[in-house]
Amino acid sequence: MFGVSAIHGFTLPFYHFSRSYFFKSCESYRFVLKHYNTVFKDNSMGKIFCFCGECELTVASDSALGSYLCGCQDCRQAAQWAEFKGGQKAKILQKDIYVLSDIIDVKGLQHMKAYLLRAGGLSTRVYCNLCYSILGIDFPAYNDTRFMFLEGHCITDLDISMNPVLAINMVDFPKGKTPDLPQGIKIVSSIHDPDKSWTQLPKVKRIRETFPSNRGKRFSQLLNEIGPPKILELEPGLMPK
Repeated sequence: MFGVSAIHGFTLPFYHFSRSYFFKSCESYRFVLKHYNTVFKDNSMGKIFCFCGECELTVASDSALGSYLCGCQDCRQAAQWAEFKGGQKAKILQKDIYVLSDIIDVKGLQHMKAYLLRAGGLSTRVYCNLCYSILGIDFPAYNDTRFMFLEGHCITDLDISMNPVLAINMVDFPKGKTPDLPQGIKIVSSIHDPDKSWTQLPKVKRIRETFPSNRGKRFSQLLNEIGPPKILELEPGLMPK
């Protein structure tokens, strides 16, 4: 069944298969967002969408705080699980986008589900349970002032054009493969290493030390509304199956 989605006069086609909605073209959707933002957007807010169009987070900023490249096995496994469930193709190296934990509006809460990769896992990930987009990720070190999403596993109209500041947790990058890293980027073997000098880089401090405006709710409140996370019991480093 064919349908449309309208944003202030722009009409966006999508297809309906069973319970899930799929955008006819994600590139078309990004084109719509770009021109919608130029004319209509409240520049103090931005949106994070799932790929099927059923879930949406509006945050109190039009720009991300910054980004890292992440080689950790858990980010990779979470993306692989999303792909296994029908979501977007997982990359070996993830680009982590950080945004303020200041959520103005939530749509499609009934389709959102929180997951832990395994019992005792520290990162809580919110997926759309229809298309398995990853809408947001919480981690204790974020102190509920920020949350993170993976580039390519959701759609956003936030400004995410900034270059990644660091390549972190590269100790987990698959042996025998060469990561495609920007020239000159600082490499952090593990965020748990004793050397924390990387935390003093100005762009890293911006990510870690910028506080929300408190116009909206924190990501922890969204997690409370979604309910307890489901534990996937995935073995560390293994491909989901």
